[in-house]
Amino acid sequence: MEQAAASIQKRMQALARREHTEVLEYAYDTQERGADAVTCVKLAELVAERRLGLGAAVGDAEAGRRLRADDATVEDFARNFPGIFKNSLDLAGAPRHLAMLKQLARIRQAVERREMSEAEANVHATRVILEKTAREPTAKEREEQAATQRQQQQQQQPSRPSQQPHTEGAPTRPDPQHG
Repeated sequence: MEQAAASIQKRMQALARREHTEVLEYAYDTQERGADAVTCVKLAELVAERRLGLGAAVGDAEAGRRLRADDATVEDFARNFPGIFKNSLDLAGAPRHLAMLKQLARIRQAVERREMSEAEANVHATRVILEKTAREPTAKEREEQAATQRQQQQQQQPSRPSQQPHTEGAPTRPDPQHG
């Protein structure tokens, strides 16, 4: 296999030396993800722990630069899992984020052990992500929701006849006492 790759490489170099010839190399959009779910969680925990050690005085972006520069493994992790890396740098949100990652890793392990299908795993993973990332409505949003619900209830209720008799336009009877 290596000989074939070397042969192809020599051929491309020979073609590149020709006049009016340009040799391009393939570049793939998807990066290779060599880490399994458990390794990913452990690396996220490592990043969060080291970030905590830098303190709140250091911003997340600067902390990320420092951690990447200090450790090649962290650099690879940040390059392959940029979203997880970024969330692991957030001092306030990292514990909640790590808890979600652990749940997702357990789901992935269940698939790998063939205890769960991919479709089932997707359903469970979506539920976990929504539960962990959804925010509670603000007081203003709750008030708006309540007002909307009241309006909908009023529109759904049939109009009830008034308890008082309707007299406008009704024929009048003479009062027997006043003749």
